[in-house]
Order: sequence, then structure tokens, then C-alpha cells
Amino acid sequence: MVQAVKSIAKKNRTAEDSVVSHPVCDEFLGQLVGERFLVVRKIGRGGMGTVYLAHHQYLTDGPRYAVKIMRRENAKGEQNPLLQRFEREAKLLGHLHHSHIVRYYAHGEDRIFSPTRRTTIEFLYLVMEYIVGPSGFESEAVTLGDLVMRGPLGLRHIRRIMRTLTEALSEVHRQGIVHRDIKSSNILINKDGEAVLADFGISKPLGTDWSTLTKSGMVVMSCNYASPEQLLPNLPIDARTDIYPMGILLLEMLTGRLMLRPRDHNFAHTISKDRLPSHVRPDVGPSMDAVILRALHHDSSQRFQSMKRLYQAVVIALFIGRVERHLTAMIIFLLLSVSGLTIWLVIR
Repeated sequence: MVQAVKSIAKKNRTAEDSVVSHPVCDEFLGQLVGERFLVVRKIGRGGMGTVYLAHHQYLTDGPRYAVKIMRRENAKGEQNPLLQRFEREAKLLGHLHHSHIVRYYAHGEDRIFSPTRRTTIEFLYLVMEYIVGPSGFESEAVTLGDLVMRGPLGLRHIRRIMRTLTEALSEVHRQGIVHRDIKSSNILINKDGEAVLADFGISKPLGTDWSTLTKSGMVVMSCNYASPEQLLPNLPIDARTDIYPMGILLLEMLTGRLMLRPRDHNFAHTISKDRLPSHVRPDVGPSMDAVILRALHHDSSQRFQSMKRLYQAVVIALFIGRVERHLTAMIIFLLLSVSGLTIWLVIR
């Protein structure tokens, strides 16, 4: 869903939001979904359907919504994996209430009549909060991946994103849910520069029989961020599974490069020494390297055991790095002062 939202048109098009005509033929444009959400324009396509921008039929200047639509013809049968994931995402979002988790508004089944096809189209829909990102980007919707592609993030911004994201995931885990698909494209950034967690399509409750995971379920999972236990058979999956991709996100934010590194025989990411943050930027010390390497440990029992512990470790590493920089600057200042004094005494 988030990848689809990324492609939304540029800002300052609110006047166009009330216009339902569109040069491209799309049966849903100008239609009411769920009896009250008026579809304005297509945002793009996601993994489980098409996403549209919509507003309340009577409030054209009111809140805007992201409406995900999946046609029934693409998910026939009650046991269809796509249908199950769509329903699961809607139900999970309906139970999650947090300021940094994309807000759920409604979901259900509906139908419209298509004049071009002269037939009725049945579909499922999910209405969610539409997140407007910070200014300065081509799109209104901005993901963490968009930020990373611009280069390394500032340490204060990284701390803010880690705080909001770990708070959101702590609530997800408190509700007994494993997200299982944390990646930079699934994290929206709001206008305050904070993280908003989205895409719960392959999330599952803790205690799920993971052996029943379908092959199609494996396909939709992002292997670049998946933990070893998600890729290897007969390994337990729990809240610590979500710690692993958080280590990758932290590395990406610090280095400004998306993680595409190969894995070792344990399916854990192999990170060369020159890729570690302390070797890439001078304002980060080895303590942050240790945080990332622990989060990326192939054995989940050796990782941080909660999102709270991970965030605390990040804060401590940032503090240690700041102290180290100040001490280094002080030592350099003292050395320069002594050298200057020595030279002055010599030339007197």
C-alpha cells in the first residue's frame, strides 16, 4: 500500500480533489465507496490492490483518505491468500490505536456498476488515514526510503524516527501481533518528521502456526529485511523477529544507503567493516555499530528483547558518541594550544 501512496501527485492540488473527471478511464473515479467515501483520483497500485485518494462525499474540504480497493475477481474463493491477507490487515488495523500507526476508518465489501464494461464490479475496500509528509518532496506521501535516498539522516531526526517507530511497534507487540514486514517503504513520514507504521498485510498474531504459511505469503515478504527465522524452517517467530529489520533501518538511516547486502549461511546479513556507521560518518562511534550488530544477530535470543530496549540502546549510543566527539575536540584543542604555546616560547 505504501509503495502505491508514494506515487501520488505533487502538492497543492487540493482544488483538484473535488473534481471527479479524469482523462484515464477508471471505473472507481467519482464513485462512492462504503456509501460515503468519494473517490477522487488513483494514487497507484499496491501489493493487494489499487489505492485511491478520497474524501467524504459532503466534505470536499475535509479530511482525505487512502482507500485500498481489491476487486473480487482477483481474489476468488474464501480461502484465497490475497483475500485472507486483505481481511487480516483490516481487522488488525481496526484493533490498533496509536498515533504512529496508520489510522483505520472502515472496511467492507461493495459494488459499483461499470458503464464501460456494462457489468457490476464487486470489491473489498479498506479506508485508512492519508499521511501528508514533510515539504520539499515531489510527492505528498513520503516514506522512510525516500529520506534515505537523499543521504544520511541527522542524528536528532534518527532519534525521533526510532522513538516513534519503536513506540508504535511496542503497541503492536503488546497487542500480541508480529508485523513481519518492516521495511523503509512501509514506514510513512508525517509532516513533523515522525514515523507512521503501515502495511499489516502479512502481520499475524503471536502463537500462530507458522508452518501453515503459504508460498504466496513468502513471496509478498521483503527478503531484504526479513530475519533469518523468517527464511529458515522450524525457527520460532516472535516479537524479536521485528527487531532484526529495525537494525537494517537504523543502518540505512545512518549511512544513507539502502540495504542490499548478501547473507551468510544463517541467512543473516553480512556487513563489511567499511559499511558500519562509525566508518562512514564522523559523528557516530563504535557503540552504535554494536547496537546494529546486536539487532542483526542471526540468533533472536541474542538480539534486543524488546523495542524499548532497542531504543534505549540507540539513545545511549548517541550519547556516548556525543561525549566521544566532545572529548576528541577537547584533546585536539589542548594539543593545539600546547603546540601554539611551545612555538610562541621558542620564537620569543
